[in-house]
Amino acid sequence: YVSVITLMALVALRRFGTTAPYSFTMVFAGALLFLTSDSLLAYNKFVEPLQASSLLIMTTYGMAQLLITFGVSAAVAEEASVAR
Repeated sequence: YVSVITLMALVALRRFGTTAPYSFTMVFAGALLFLTSDSLLAYNKFVEPLQASSLLIMTTYGMAQLLITFGVSAAVAEEASVAR
């Protein structure tokens, strides 16, 4: 699972220079937050419980999903405007 999450972040990083800066920034930041969320989840479960873990994990997860959605939506909108 760690490999898949890391690969997701690397794929997001490879978008640099191939899409609009806003789209890249949103998707890459979202990927990093997703990586952070899963790291917090693993630490909380396998190392030691974190105080306010649910809040930390769900906040980083929700922000990750939001940023990825904004970034992908921006890329789709840009492609649609170029195709016209």
